[in-house]
Amino acid sequence: MLEIEKKLAFKVAVFGNGGVGKTTLIRRFSTGIFEEDIKMTI
Repeated sequence: MLEIEKKLAFKVAVFGNGGVGKTTLIRRFSTGIFEEDIKMTI
């Protein structure tokens, strides 16, 4: 029997002060990669 792969999609809002690691946290959970030396997003 043919199995169909289902992909889940979520929308997440992350709030917090600047420079605390919001982008790093999201990238870690979405890609599985943790980058220690990341530039600030803004």
